[in-house]
Amino acid sequence: MNTPRPAIAFVVVTATALFLAACSPSFEHRQFGEVESSLQQAGLTICGVVGEESGIPGGVNATTFEVAIGDCGAPESTGTVRAVEFDSQDARDAALRNYYARRPKSAQPAFAAGNMVVSLITDSDSAIWDEFRTARSIFEGHDVGG
Repeated sequence: MNTPRPAIAFVVVTATALFLAACSPSFEHRQFGEVESSLQQAGLTICGVVGEESGIPGGVNATTFEVAIGDCGAPESTGTVRAVEFDSQDARDAALRNYYARRPKSAQPAFAAGNMVVSLITDSDSAIWDEFRTARSIFEGHDVGG
């Protein structure tokens, strides 16, 4: 007995939607101060902070953090962390998908947490990547030891 193709397509689309919904981080309200605190707890120096409009569909506000390991003047250990607050989970998830569609995951890390997408912009060989990963764990509420 052959199963009609529309029925198979419906099952696949429904299963994919349910899987993505289950894997998507919850949409609790987070604050930019939590991002800044997580970066500092991870050992990064905050060299500058700029609040701005997000410029992204569904984005409400954004904050850019200029960060460094130690001295803010050493270019090999600096980077930019941008946190964007969204008005809905759908807008947040779409922005993260678009981010990765434009940048390979290995090039610039980003993650969704609560109502935000947080991304790191730096050279691919920057020493700051490990601290960013630690800041992500802290921001997401994971115990990182230490």
